[in-house]
Amino acid sequence: MSREGARNQGQPIPWIAKGAMAWFGVAIVSMAILLVVLLLSQSLTSNASGAGSATPQLNQSVLQAHLNKLEQLNVSGVCTDYVYYAVVTWYGPSPGQTGVYDSPTAIHNLVASIAQSTRNLSVAIESFTVNPSPRPGIESVDATLSVSNTTAQGKVTGTVAAQYQFVYADGVWKISQETWIYKTNIAVPAG
Repeated sequence: MSREGARNQGQPIPWIAKGAMAWFGVAIVSMAILLVVLLLSQSLTSNASGAGSATPQLNQSVLQAHLNKLEQLNVSGVCTDYVYYAVVTWYGPSPGQTGVYDSPTAIHNLVASIAQSTRNLSVAIESFTVNPSPRPGIESVDATLSVSNTTAQGKVTGTVAAQYQFVYADGVWKISQETWIYKTNIAVPAG
């Protein structure tokens, strides 16, 4: 081996080392830029797709659809409007219906008892106010309902101050809490 070969043995040739280091640096910077661009594009894509699947606004038609099922005495239809952990609370002069119903079975039994004892039921929304929530997919509602119910014992009419909490689940608004406070209840005996 020549003296020059022995002198460079195990050491890189200076101009090759500098060039390789420069190319290596350019490759690292390029990969970092590519990674940042990919991450940003994924973030923008998820935000754009999320905007298309935004939670629809809760409006009076959601509650009206629920009350229509109740008027039709559609027990299973009414019960599907509640999430599995829903709590229904009814207060005031409502014979046989006041109480807290905190399971799917209890809510089903309440609705079934109404369906069994009722000949004609009418529930109208007199007022409806959505109280904006800072949490997405959860809305609170205050409503005043006018209720008229004909049973074997007679006709009962009244006004209900109602509060609801709706959650957006499985692509639809569902009730997680329902509170009915009977304000007036006038019974007219059958006769």
